Amino acid sequence: MTGACDTNVFQSEGEYWTVRYGSESCRLKDSKGLRYLASLLQSPGREFHVLELVTAATGGTSAPAGTRAGTDRVSLDADGMSVRDLGDSGDILDAQAKASYRRRLVELHEDLEEAEGFNDPVRASRARAEIDALEQQLSAAFGLGGRPRKAGSAAERARVNVRNSVASALKVISLHAPELAEHLKRAIRTGTFCWYVGDGKRWHTHGSDPSDGESIVEDVEERLLATLLFTDIVDSTKHAAECGDRAWRQLLDEHNAAARRQLARHGGRLVDSFGDGLFAVFDAPATAIACARGFQEELTALELPIRVGVHTGECSRRGTELSGISVHIAQRIMSQAEGGEILVSSTVREILSGSGIDLSDAGFHTLKGVPGTWRLFAVVGSERAGRRRPAHDGAGTTLSLMIVDDHPMWRQTLRTVLEGSGVGIVVAEASDGAEVVDLALAARPEAVVMDMNLVTVNGIEATRQLLAALPDTKVLMLSSSDERDDVVESVKAGASGYLLKTAGPDEVADAVQRIRAGELVFPPALAKVVLEEFRRMGRPKPRRAPR
Repeated sequence: MTGACDTNVFQSEGEYWTVRYGSESCRLKDSKGLRYLASLLQSPGREFHVLELVTAATGGTSAPAGTRAGTDRVSLDADGMSVRDLGDSGDILDAQAKASYRRRLVELHEDLEEAEGFNDPVRASRARAEIDALEQQLSAAFGLGGRPRKAGSAAERARVNVRNSVASALKVISLHAPELAEHLKRAIRTGTFCWYVGDGKRWHTHGSDPSDGESIVEDVEERLLATLLFTDIVDSTKHAAECGDRAWRQLLDEHNAAARRQLARHGGRLVDSFGDGLFAVFDAPATAIACARGFQEELTALELPIRVGVHTGECSRRGTELSGISVHIAQRIMSQAEGGEILVSSTVREILSGSGIDLSDAGFHTLKGVPGTWRLFAVVGSERAGRRRPAHDGAGTTLSLMIVDDHPMWRQTLRTVLEGSGVGIVVAEASDGAEVVDLALAARPEAVVMDMNLVTVNGIEATRQLLAALPDTKVLMLSSSDERDDVVESVKAGASGYLLKTAGPDEVADAVQRIRAGELVFPPALAKVVLEEFRRMGRPKPRRAPR
């Protein structure tokens, strides 16, 4: 397989195409599908309307800008027929069918609410299945911006033509260059809009010179720390069914205009929009929350309740696309919010410290597809902030924990591990040893996970002060050092355990449970030294032989 820095070839030479990909090389007879592929490979990440793509492949002029809004008035020759001013067979769904669909959707939503109220999972499941089926049929009948899709329209015929031609070309390519065929199947998207994802590949296409920098596009992935914001209109399908197609499209236009105004005002960048919601990125959480508040205020007059999720974390950027677990976390946080609510992660809460933005505890939540249990907070001042009952499915857990570490991302990791594994609930966090005693006296944790290398007051001194105030508390020291003196000094300060930061999440959770049970946890290589230190100090022998 070729690397990101290699140049691949997809070049037209009269009636044949020269194709090279990694170690594969072949010549293929010209076809429309190969021409469509060449146009896409030449501009990774760019969306082509199918009419524009067909025009470029047949040697015509580019489709006018109006084409991207759904207009079919463009001159081209696809399969020997002109599509200028061609008519169509009308909407895929007529007015009577759409009215019937709307009525049935309203009935189904009412049926679903009633079934959930009576705790009838079978009836609720049937209602959801029918709702999904109706929504799939509606999505097939409507195109970009909610416009009715025409049966037999030029754009629809071009879409089918491009899809079939590209599929045929991929079959031919698979016979001669199977690795390339597999790559293109993963990276090519066809539909009303078509594009090539890129995956960091560089292509020499048509008659361009491989040494010409303008003919080669390199899609480089980079990591960045960003604040991610997701919004969603609550019960959008129900709203659309109640107000009708025209009124709903007008509401969506006003929703999108409000989003653009707020993003421009607060320095946000729109990454993606999906009809009834959007995904944007900001440099800081405070500006993201300000944008969300302004957006909600504008939509209040439209009676469009939106829910918002905000998270700060590392993600991958390739071109204009953002991806990674942080993106999924932000989206899942949004899905936990109610109408009029702005929910943020505990990472955002840490960063906002001192910003003047008030947050209320929204409880612990399980985010679909994301490991562990997450503590979320609601922005005070959003419509529903503070009204929710904190959610947590580990009600039987009694162990209260405190985390002391100067790195917010590491605290987040520890909190996720400890709460997700059912060890206990984190009731307090501190970023420096100077804060430990005051916070511990207020929260009364049963066990503390302490970083040894703190800035103002180190972990050893913080442990000594903590245990002087709360002698029954158990302390697990986490450190990047396995030096004998560091372990001994931790034991002298009163720590019940000492673990290296290279330990796995399960080891940390297990160590917390063991020290709470009265055991002693420390590096096996230093067992003899630690036990001798315990005897010298006159401390009770641990219940169980150390591992």
